[in-house]
Amino acid sequence: MGSKFNFTKTVLDTIPLPPSGQRKRVYDSKMRGLLVEITSTGAKTFWLRRKVNARSNWERIGSYPDLTIEQARNKAAEINGAIAQGHSPFDAHQQWDQELTLGELFHEYLIRHARKKRKTADIMERDFQRNLGQWKDHKLSTISNTDVEKLHGYLARTRGPYTANRTIQLLRAIYNRGRIWKLFMHDNPASGISLFPRNLESDSSARIKSGVSSRLWLQSLTTTSATSSSCRS
Repeated sequence: MGSKFNFTKTVLDTIPLPPSGQRKRVYDSKMRGLLVEITSTGAKTFWLRRKVNARSNWERIGSYPDLTIEQARNKAAEINGAIAQGHSPFDAHQQWDQELTLGELFHEYLIRHARKKRKTADIMERDFQRNLGQWKDHKLSTISNTDVEKLHGYLARTRGPYTANRTIQLLRAIYNRGRIWKLFMHDNPASGISLFPRNLESDSSARIKSGVSSRLWLQSLTTTSATSSSCRS
């Protein structure tokens, strides 16, 4: 553990910098777990370090002097209070770290479900990369219903209503399977999106790919779609 002082502006402003490429940590004697990490370039950052459930956890409080000592102590006190009441903010960070991305859930969807229908799985994988690839690294909970609604409209304008509808159906199926498998426990962001009428599905090029009828592709989603109502909260 580093040195411990009563944090004052004078103390923090005059702490000697560590050697080039190294860091120094100084703890506050008035607030449990509060410390300042100092780099060799002079950057100073408030952190709270606490051991919870036998695990050392770190929470970034903010940069000094953008954040005052009093503000840092107040924020640290809030976190310490939450820990004392059994509500550790570190649990949320761990849950976030463990949450799947859309790309990771789609991989599970392919392996555990879609690969049972080999021909359509290849089409799904290609269409996912083309129409949903921009979200593959997004955590599942960061994709909102509004995001999906906007994507639906964008795809309809740029690639046709048929592609737009099929993309939403695929996304909905992926999330539904994630909920069934207990890999995602929140609302399905693709639920409630109104699809374009079939007479507007003019994207004929998307109806047949690799010699496989689009009807066959859509058939593979039937099982998932049938369970959607039981998965909605």
